[in-house]
Amino acid sequence: MKIIAAVKKHLRRLGVLSPLTYDQQIWGGKSLMDLYQSASQFYLAEANAGGTMYTVWQGSQDQKPYAITIDTSGHATSPVIDDSRVAECTAFVYPPKLSCAQAQQAMAKAGITDTWTFCRLRKTVDYRFNPFYDFAFVTRRPVHVDAVTGQVTPT
Repeated sequence: MKIIAAVKKHLRRLGVLSPLTYDQQIWGGKSLMDLYQSASQFYLAEANAGGTMYTVWQGSQDQKPYAITIDTSGHATSPVIDDSRVAECTAFVYPPKLSCAQAQQAMAKAGITDTWTFCRLRKTVDYRFNPFYDFAFVTRRPVHVDAVTGQVTPT
């Protein structure tokens, strides 16, 4: 057991065992879905900061929504058909122009420095049926960041 603890200690120092970021979790889900049905499209990703992410992908072969959860250590579930959270979503080719890290930088530039506790990335339509991609962050107050333009909108 001492050997395992020593190995883990050194791996942490090297950053190998550091928790996955929001963006890394999405890419992990995408990689897994591409193994299952290559060229699948993205519906949504949502996660608590430091928690398990829930992603949904539209299968390229059967057009069905597949959910994959992935935690910050990289453990993931196999794709499972689940349409429970995609009612307002539109499928698109991942990635959007901005990553979650870049969206957080846009929030900081806009003067919003609160740490987010929940984040959802999806493509949906506005009241005029214009499509938009956005990160919806929950901080002390909800904040939206357009995933293409970086425009920050506190709500």
